[in-house]
Amino acid sequence: MRRAPVLIALLASLPSAARAAGELALAPPAFLVGPHVAHSALGATYAYRGRAPHAASALQITVVEVPDELAAGGRTSERCLKMFVDELARGRNAFFSAPIPEPLVAAGLSFAQVRWLDTAASGATGVMGCAVDGERYVAVSYQDSLKSAVESFPKIRAALAKLAVPR
Repeated sequence: MRRAPVLIALLASLPSAARAAGELALAPPAFLVGPHVAHSALGATYAYRGRAPHAASALQITVVEVPDELAAGGRTSERCLKMFVDELARGRNAFFSAPIPEPLVAAGLSFAQVRWLDTAASGATGVMGCAVDGERYVAVSYQDSLKSAVESFPKIRAALAKLAVPR
């Protein structure tokens, strides 16, 4: 399945900001393995992969400094969310997304959220959420197969409720 790390690669190629200090704290559900951490010049992505019975599940949490060059127009959760969802939708013909009215509250932040569905052969569904933390974007993305998401998503959301993001 395609992920949305292309934006992170773009941000990492910019020379300006420093890496976020500290490490993320999350007690993931038992079916998620990780994190696999990728650091860039601007932050880090923490990736968790699924194992049986939710082998198609994945969770990514990205914390990146947003340089002023990319913040023209302001740093907003909605702007962050649009960048990530646009990248996720790229190249998918059967991709649909819709805002989730209530925000996800995690790590003392309020995440604007979008639920998405890829009705192509992969049959994947997921949730993207973004929050602004000072001059940083914190993005949360989780996905699973349509069949398995009913069980995995509530467990992922419960774990995210206890998320601690490095300051």
